[in-house]
Amino acid sequence: MDWKALYPKKWAEWAYNVRKRDGYKCQLLKPNGKKCGYKSKTNKPHHIYPKAEFPLKVFDVNNGITLCQNCHIHIVHKNGYEMYISQFIQTVAKNAVV
Repeated sequence: MDWKALYPKKWAEWAYNVRKRDGYKCQLLKPNGKKCGYKSKTNKPHHIYPKAEFPLKVFDVNNGITLCQNCHIHIVHKNGYEMYISQFIQTVAKNAVV
């Protein structure tokens, strides 16, 4: 399902709130334990729990994390999503919007 096309206003609001919460900085932890930290208004929000499997979490800010393009490619296309899910959950839990 193309959530972005079906709900453009909700998607834009979710994306904005995730990036704003993260200070527009990439939140991925590197193997040395430090965050990537690359800051850019072009960084993308990424869903922690997959949209297809967790449709009720699609617009939940706590189900998002800001990633730079390089880290997004690294996670999604090179190493696979599963190995990072617990790290994402820990990072987002620290930044959770209540």
